[in-house]
This record gives sequence, structure tokens and C-alpha cells, in this order.
Amino acid sequence: MDKPFDPNGWRYGDREDVLRQVEERFSKDPVLCTELEEALIIGGGKAFGLRLCALVARSDQRLCVPPWRFVDAVSQMDLAREDLPIAEVLGELARDRDVIVRSSEPDEDWGNPASGTAQSTVSASTPLALAMAFGRASRDASSVVVQRIAPGIGVVVDVVWSELLRRPIVRTKTGRMMRDTEGRIHYTSGTWDVEGLSRIWDPDSGEPLLPTHAGTQLTGDADRIPTGEIAYALARGLRACDIAFGVQFEVVVHPDEPDVWNLVQMRPSPGAVRSAMPAAPDTTILAVSPGTSHACDVRAPMIPVTPRDALDAMHFASGVEKPELVERMTGRILLWENIPTSEDYWIAAVSALSSAGVIGHITRGVMLINTTHGMILRGQRSRNRSWDDINRRAAVVGVDTQAFETLHKLAKHTRTTVRIVSDGVVAHVSIPPPVSRR
Repeated sequence: MDKPFDPNGWRYGDREDVLRQVEERFSKDPVLCTELEEALIIGGGKAFGLRLCALVARSDQRLCVPPWRFVDAVSQMDLAREDLPIAEVLGELARDRDVIVRSSEPDEDWGNPASGTAQSTVSASTPLALAMAFGRASRDASSVVVQRIAPGIGVVVDVVWSELLRRPIVRTKTGRMMRDTEGRIHYTSGTWDVEGLSRIWDPDSGEPLLPTHAGTQLTGDADRIPTGEIAYALARGLRACDIAFGVQFEVVVHPDEPDVWNLVQMRPSPGAVRSAMPAAPDTTILAVSPGTSHACDVRAPMIPVTPRDALDAMHFASGVEKPELVERMTGRILLWENIPTSEDYWIAAVSALSSAGVIGHITRGVMLINTTHGMILRGQRSRNRSWDDINRRAAVVGVDTQAFETLHKLAKHTRTTVRIVSDGVVAHVSIPPPVSRR
């Protein structure tokens, strides 16, 4: 069966394998093929992705790529010299504007299925600030891409085939616009903020395929971005470039300029959204959600988490022994109605309980989603708690309020076994048929 935007369509491998795929996929245009090969060899994975972004952006005048430049190790040293004008090296992209410094190793994004392995750094366009930014970036990579900052809300866009829905889809995860106590505006991104809106769109029309899913404690404005139009434009742009494998974009849109869509990153579907499972859904489906942690297929009795359970779970995560809690929850799927106020505490509790044998977690609203690049929340960076810390142990899915209420009634009144199955971009929560005994 043909699978448009197959998440497994791009082969991750070393630089030579990536170059072979460039030749295979873009051989119809020898000039473009050469440009892409040079971008990868000279500029690394981020530069290669930005060159493809420019190609996709040709399909819609609202799509654009902020000015950028690859900077090698020698030029980084030049930029740190006080006597060298910044414009002489970076040109107009840094004139009176902050820039973002991103690592760009040869295997980054296009050779390595892991996302978020290196941290980007925002910097002012001064020699001292850039020297500090390059110093931080060089811990992860010797080569970097410097790009003009596009202020606004960050949106992660997955254009991909869904095994569960049996069709191509576009999943979007938006950040938010928020005001602090002093009235200053801040923007977040779906690359780290799970509290925005998660949606599934039809790539052929830009119409929604599923209800909108929000975070558990949604605050701020997450609904000022025309994500349906962006989804349609990006899918059309990929088709115009004959790109048939699954792709993940990062787009930045300012709420005051909703028709300017800045493409700042493009990569093949990362490992977090890939699935080799032949997902066979059950007939009794209770919830369908884009808020999935990873591809999985687990089934177990479901039990609700009481306020006392939530408190005990936090104590357990801090090192206090809770043998009765562990015994009752091991081998179960937990229904989290009572999530601690601090997401950090909840994530610590989920990680600890998953290590102790809990195999699944269901939340009202999206608490974890695999659009985040490596880290779950910005606050978790200091703890170095990555997605792998939870994903290798348990499934996590966030459902909307209506589905949650249905699940909660079942969990309170009956001993119900549920199944969580995810293809990496969409998850089902269902009641599996009884296991036949012969």
C-alpha cells in the first residue's frame, strides 16, 4: 500500500548514506542536487534542512525562511574579535537584530533520528555575546548555523502517515503567547511547551480531522495561529518538491503577523514519531488523541489516581518508600485526574512509578507529547530528564475532557482493562476484546 509521507521513508545513516538519498530523490534537478550536497557537506544538517525549507517555501508566498548563515570554527573565532565588524561576517542578517545560534553537525537531523540532542542559544549581535553563544554551541558541535530571530509562537508540524488513521495527516503543536506579572509578553514553542494546542489536520484541505486537544493547565493565548492553513501549505509544498517521506517542521508565527510563516527547521520524521507496528485498533475505541508520548501497544487494568495517591507518588519520587502504592499500581494503567500543580513534580512521579512497574498513564489534557525536542519541559533541562527516561518504561496519552469522563466512570465502577495503542502521532484508548481461553 502506498503511504504518502511515510515516517519511515527516510533512511537515517552516515553522511554517505544521506548523500546517496539526495542523489536518489533529487536527481531530476542536477543543479539542486549539487546545491543540497554542498549544503550538507559544508554546512551540516541544519544548513541542509534550511536549504530544503527554502525549496518548500516557494509554493506559498506566506512561507519564508529567515536569513541565515553557516559559520565554521575559524569564522567563530573571527566573530569574537572586537576589531571585526559583525556585518562583515554575518551580513545583514544580524544588523540590529538578535540571532539564534544552532549546532549543525554533518549527521544532525538527517543522519540521526534523535531530536533535541543539542541546545540552541539566542544571542545579541555583538562580538562578546556571539563568542559566548558559540562557546555554548561548541560543547555539542564544532559547526553552527546563525539565523536571524523570528519572534513569535513556535509551532511543531508533523506531515506524516498515520497507521492508526490509515491516511496521511498533519499534526500541529503550538506554543503560546503569555504575559508575566509586569505585563511583558513572552512566546513559547511546541518544541518544549506541552501546554499549547495539539491538532490533527487533513493535508488535502487543511480541515480538522480530530477535536483540538489542549494542555492540562492551559493559560495564555494558544489559538491565534492559522495552523490549518499552515498544515495545508506545507503538505502542498512538500508534494511540489516530490518529497514523499514524513517530515517535521518548526514554524514561528507572530500573532500580529498571522500570514507570515517563518520556517526555521526541517528534518525527516524523527525517531520519536516512527512506528513499525501494524496497529490493529479495537472496535470499542473510547478516545483518539494526538497527545501521545511514543509508539506503543500496552493493555492492563485501569485504576484512577486519588488525591492521596498523587501525594504518595510525589513522596515516592523523592525517595520515600511506598510499598503499598507500588504493589497496587504495578502492571496497571493509571488515570490521572489529580495532577500535582507543578508539572515537574508530576513528571518526576510518572518517571518513578514507571520505573516501579506502571505501564501506562492517561491524563485529562496533554501532559507529554513527542513534539518536544528531547526534553519534556524547559524546567527539566536542569535535571537532565529526557524523554527516554519515561518512554522506555511506560506509555503516556492525553485525552479530551469528554473521553476522560467516560474513562473515569469506567475506572470508578468496574475493573476495566484498557489498551493504549499509538503509531507515534495518534493514540487510541480502547477496550480490547476478552482473551479467549481454550
